[in-house]
Amino acid sequence: MPKTCPNCGRQAIDDQSQFCNKCGTPFPMDEQPRKVFVRTTPRVVAETPPPPPPLPVQQPVYQQPVQPAPQYSAPPPQQEYYPPAQPPAPPAPASRPYAEPARARVPVKPPVARRPLVAEKPRPFKKQFAKTSMKLVYWLGVIAIILIVFAGIMADSAKSQKSTTPSSDSSADSASKASGDLLSEIPLFWIGIFIIANLFWRVACETSAAVFALEDRPGADNGHADTVPASSLANEALYGTLDDTPGTASPDEMVECPRCGKMVPANELETCEECGIQGCASCVRKMGLLKAKWTCRDCFQKK
Repeated sequence: MPKTCPNCGRQAIDDQSQFCNKCGTPFPMDEQPRKVFVRTTPRVVAETPPPPPPLPVQQPVYQQPVQPAPQYSAPPPQQEYYPPAQPPAPPAPASRPYAEPARARVPVKPPVARRPLVAEKPRPFKKQFAKTSMKLVYWLGVIAIILIVFAGIMADSAKSQKSTTPSSDSSADSASKASGDLLSEIPLFWIGIFIIANLFWRVACETSAAVFALEDRPGADNGHADTVPASSLANEALYGTLDDTPGTASPDEMVECPRCGKMVPANELETCEECGIQGCASCVRKMGLLKAKWTCRDCFQKK
């Protein structure tokens, strides 16, 4: 049965409500329905099987501990007696493989000049005076170029002064000063001639120095192969060949470079003219533009 509010007369939404939802007035307690208790136990108790009886507790059976069997150790073996023998001989020293003794380094002599089978090549000049004085020749050419350029500038200035009158000169000077044209007074043509001539003259001198250095290298045919010194001919006649000369290595023999340790042919070793050390082509080279000479890397870096 729904409850009705005694204050506003509104019915409650739920039968279990204790207060009015509109005005909040409590409902009277006597009108509340009685509580209904529901029994949840099963109706038929006899159908439930009885619990199983508890299992009997088994008493532990006492067992007498088994004693381990006694272990008997075997008697130690008796050491056999041997009569004292002679002391053992000392071990022989380990045999070392035989190595050839190091050969003493002998300074390599330059190969003896021999007569070639080919004919002598004709040369335009028998004596090359510029070969030994390349530096002097270069500076003489530079001075000559400077004098020629200076003479050309003076000739142009004298020619321009003769072709103009004093009145026209004063008017031209005033006009050039007023306009600020300074390039007309600078001899650009002769300056260009001076730069180009110096460049070509320097290239020509460097090319000549390189050609002279190639001719001076060991083994080069300089056109004087037929002129063999008398001492070389006497040495060849005395010892037979270069390989038979005492204290001289064969040109084809591989020797160790004293500076870098590389194996090179004996005829490739050169001597530095500054410190006197010998070395291969990588260690000692001909260096210098105007006066080339054999120089090692250390001496070249010190310079």
